[in-house]
Amino acid sequence: MIRELRNELSLEEREAIAHIFTKGYYELSCFNGISYVSHLILQLFENTGILELLKNKYTTSNEIIAEFNFIPNANYALEWMLSFLNQGGFLKKMEDRKGARYCYEKIEDIDLQDLFQKTVDLDKNIIPSAKLMEYCLSEYPNFFNGQKKGFEILFAADKIKLWVDYFSNDNSGYCVYNSLGAFGVLKWMKEKHNIRFLEVGGGTGGASAALIDKLKKNLLSRISEYIFSDVSPVFLRIGNRAIMNAAPDDFQYSLKRLDFDKPIVEQGIGEDEVDIVYGVNAVHVAKNLANTLKNIYKVIKPGGMIILSESCRPSQDYLLFQEVIFNLLDNYVNVDLDKDLRPIPGFLDYEHWRSNLEASGFKNIEAIFNTDGIYPDDLRTKIDTLAAVIKAEKI
Repeated sequence: MIRELRNELSLEEREAIAHIFTKGYYELSCFNGISYVSHLILQLFENTGILELLKNKYTTSNEIIAEFNFIPNANYALEWMLSFLNQGGFLKKMEDRKGARYCYEKIEDIDLQDLFQKTVDLDKNIIPSAKLMEYCLSEYPNFFNGQKKGFEILFAADKIKLWVDYFSNDNSGYCVYNSLGAFGVLKWMKEKHNIRFLEVGGGTGGASAALIDKLKKNLLSRISEYIFSDVSPVFLRIGNRAIMNAAPDDFQYSLKRLDFDKPIVEQGIGEDEVDIVYGVNAVHVAKNLANTLKNIYKVIKPGGMIILSESCRPSQDYLLFQEVIFNLLDNYVNVDLDKDLRPIPGFLDYEHWRSNLEASGFKNIEAIFNTDGIYPDDLRTKIDTLAAVIKAEKI
């Protein structure tokens, strides 16, 4: 299916994707990013004593929690870290009746500061991603010990700037998702006027600003109303500033506090009222993804569509390094699971996105992936699907 979709892209479109996901992006955000996060975790394990335990015997996450008197709620994030290090070849793994056990695999030592500096020397615009991850890893001991909740860590008043910088279009470690989303809207937005556009989970407004910048050329006037929504009043204020800075004075938009975990039709948007629902790295945190997509489906007009730009797992069980940030949050981890539609929390692989959209009633599902760009052979053999923009229609 993916191969068929690739054949539908023009040469110009493939070049545009390669311009978004450059060779430098893969070197910085993927290859270096994986190594950097892995060594941040190893540093955390060394500072807390976990690494010494892993050097001596095969150990489970539950045994680590018992040994260091961590709170039970630490288990998901800790198990993720162990699995991530195993995925990267830093830990060995074996299975027994108690589950997965891990043991340290001796590797060549890397100087974290040197790795950070080499990365920054290649692209200083990667710093916001590194800084947010460094901050999260520095606070994990407080989270493991129950001294702070994840929400307190990530959304402390003096840390909001970390989020603004992280989601900014100036952060080369994240802006690709905003750019890919805008690419999808430009490709799939139909030739019509008076389009009512709803962005869900708008956050700090980086995706909105990127989209408005692309639409300014000739398409912005076709949108009669742009509804920027988020559940957080703080993000609504920040997003409003981002839109004001990006949009022309006559651009019609409104702000709406909206929780997509609840029925949207009960929050002031009626059935069959919206032409396009748009979200960038937002909908995957839905408490019940199937219900959220069905609620979104209700407010879309017949002939309208949902367009989602998402960090995408190459396969169901592949761990993405940016999850080290979001594993602190209950609403990322504690979601309703389904063995067929949503087997694990957080980001989804494309096949599960497709299955969820189909189950919610959507048709004509298409996707464009970061791998669809034109890349040299030596790079193409190294990259996986890590991002997708997905379109699904209400017939």
